[in-house]
Amino acid sequence: MSSPDVPPSLFVVGASHQTTPIELREQLALTPEKLAQLHDAASRLAGLRVLVTGGSSGVGRALALSLANRGCRVLATARRSDRLATLVAEAPPGSIAVEAGDSTDAGFRARRCAAAAAALGVLVVCASVAGSGAVGPFRDASAETLGHVMAVNLLAPVDLVRRCLPLLEAASDPAIVLVGSILGHHPLPWHGEYCAAKAALR
Repeated sequence: MSSPDVPPSLFVVGASHQTTPIELREQLALTPEKLAQLHDAASRLAGLRVLVTGGSSGVGRALALSLANRGCRVLATARRSDRLATLVAEAPPGSIAVEAGDSTDAGFRARRCAAAAAALGVLVVCASVAGSGAVGPFRDASAETLGHVMAVNLLAPVDLVRRCLPLLEAASDPAIVLVGSILGHHPLPWHGEYCAAKAALR
């Protein structure tokens, strides 16, 4: 018997078989042991210095706020300065610095790393979250559209990592986070540019 709010079977990425609702609930259940592990992991985040791109909305914004609320020092970057200002206002005082600019602009990418050095000193985590997509038949899209989607989702993250390496090398246990998409593994129609960019990133 299947639950009305859970499909009778579904595929979980990384699973070797179809996962039933009961198995899924068991995997996701927050037991006291798992809660203790989560608390321990969260406590280890305090003091980390993190650069987050795409910090004005979506996953990037949520990540920046979550890290700030756990004691991290964050530099959040995005195009929209007004939304970055709102992010700072919602975070614990002094936890988030911001730098507004377009990640497809090479000049901004250089300034962003200088801003990270100034605001954070040693960079422990470099998280590239910013993304952009396009919807429609690939044959009808322009070269400019393809170039923009590739620049935001592939070229800018790769260049960000390259520019941040000197800052990351100064940390004892640095990490690089590149946010992908299931569409990089399983493409969908009308999302050709985005699927290609995320597949290349992985």
